Amino acid sequence: MKYLPPKHIRKKSKILVAMSGGIDSTIAAYLLKKAGFECIGIYMQYWTDPKYIPSENEAEITNKCCSLEDLNNAKAFAHKLEIPFYTLNFRKEFKKEIVDEFIQTFSLLQTPNPCVTCNKKIKFGVLQRKMQELGADYIATGHYVRILQRSGRSTFELHEGVDKAKDQSYFLHQLEQETLAHIILPLGDFTKSEVKDFAKKLGLKKLSSKKESQGVCFYPDKNYVDFLKRYLPEKYFTSGEIVDQAGNVLGEHNGLINYTIGQRKGVLVGGQEKPIYVIGFNLEKNQLILDSDEALWKKEIQTKENHWIEGNLPEEDIEIDVRIRHLAKKEKATLVPNYQLSTTNYLLRLKSPLRAITPGQSAVYYNGEKVLGGGIII
Repeated sequence: MKYLPPKHIRKKSKILVAMSGGIDSTIAAYLLKKAGFECIGIYMQYWTDPKYIPSENEAEITNKCCSLEDLNNAKAFAHKLEIPFYTLNFRKEFKKEIVDEFIQTFSLLQTPNPCVTCNKKIKFGVLQRKMQELGADYIATGHYVRILQRSGRSTFELHEGVDKAKDQSYFLHQLEQETLAHIILPLGDFTKSEVKDFAKKLGLKKLSSKKESQGVCFYPDKNYVDFLKRYLPEKYFTSGEIVDQAGNVLGEHNGLINYTIGQRKGVLVGGQEKPIYVIGFNLEKNQLILDSDEALWKKEIQTKENHWIEGNLPEEDIEIDVRIRHLAKKEKATLVPNYQLSTTNYLLRLKSPLRAITPGQSAVYYNGEKVLGGGIII
């Protein structure tokens, strides 16, 4: 397994390698060192919830992305590679940019996408500023994504990774040209199975079999509701009426924060002729709104805060593929400027209706494997 850097990457450059202690960033660091780059291992420490009270049987609580075990793994492999290694404290920035936005979005009864924000503002935001301070040329991570620069063009393109089951392009769609110009993603041309097999050959069998972290990293609770109870007012967890679209009372919910668009399980309403699902909320009246499955299917999506990777947002209608969840099937759509609301708002007219479109999540636009940009669903 050998990494061949794109032509736009300068030889013998100094690279900050974000090393999390996991298999992906570890192999990324190895490939870059063997390719002749001057590497510096960087371990990023994020915010941990100070309000969480662990039980007697729990170990010290840490952010899932930066446990003591992960730190030791990253440090040990950096030592093995004979590269400098630093731990950087990003707790303050993480709390402000990621955690506070997460709580604020849920306070609107929408579903946030913290990984998108983290990649833009922390991993390729704060870390990029640190790159400049340390006199480095690039940042490298273990993302399964590709950055391409076409011959004769000055702009950079973001493309899906070769491994479609591990592709993480959805989470990087907010990156700017200036940022893409200083990122190296060695694993974009490889599959996860290739990375695991290579790790075993390097004697990292334990690392290759380690379970990958899932979900939001900054709270230890099994359910996000338990985390939000520590930060949101009581009204979000107070029981209230379940109603249909006409306002007829169908039952009682146990707190609006416990429900998401499209949910059926856990909604305690009986006596209906056909299944009914969560389609919306009325925070002012503390009402949970239900309807049939047909009401969840829509052919239009409103988006805000849109970003276009190669520069200016399109001023005319454009045909695209859209993905409204990570690794979801891409759907055909027309992207239409919606300047009546804002210069960064767009309307998506879908060729076929989609189910359970969730405000707060990201709609990411593609042209085949190429990521065009994206926005937040409203």
